[in-house]
Amino acid sequence: MKWEIIEKIIKVVGPIVIPFGLGFFTNRWVNSKQQKDKRRDNHFKKIKEQVFNPWLNRGDIFQRSNQQINEILVHDLKNHFPELYKKMEKISELQNQKEQIIEQIINSLQQKYPEYKIYKEIDWYIHYWENEPHKPQINGKDRITGNGVDYAVRKEESYTYEEQKSLCDEITQLPSTSEAKKINELRHLIEKKNEEIIKEMKVLELIEKLPNECDFIK
Repeated sequence: MKWEIIEKIIKVVGPIVIPFGLGFFTNRWVNSKQQKDKRRDNHFKKIKEQVFNPWLNRGDIFQRSNQQINEILVHDLKNHFPELYKKMEKISELQNQKEQIIEQIINSLQQKYPEYKIYKEIDWYIHYWENEPHKPQINGKDRITGNGVDYAVRKEESYTYEEQKSLCDEITQLPSTSEAKKINELRHLIEKKNEEIIKEMKVLELIEKLPNECDFIK
């Protein structure tokens, strides 16, 4: 008897409730999807603005960009563009190797010539005169000048001409050392990898929909 009553209720109410329920859940699904699509679009926009644009506008990979690259979004690229992320990580790895060798050169010169402050810009001198020896000049009391050296070496306290001459001679030999050759080798690898990244970013900028999922979209 009970089942007959239930069956009659279902026959009467079912045609009304079922479509209503389907419509309710369908609307919820559509709204949820629209919200997720919106989050995806906004997230991709931030990636383009805070990763792609500053990277592409930097020009020289070895110079600091006026625009800050969002490192959190860079790390997130592995979810959406894993190959691009690997290339960017490779550049960081090569940069770190180069910086370590530069630090070794600076520390060595600094110990020999404590009255001078040797800066990381010594890297530019090594690169600029990679294929041609060039001796910097002693200019006045406290300046050692020459392409790539002006911003790399500064006198801190006292000086002697002999010390300056000795430092100039040593700097002249830098580009021909094994350390400098390794620095330039790493520099060329970085430049090549950066060209690949630039090409890929320019293509990805034309994509409208961000692929794959991440915590920013869920």
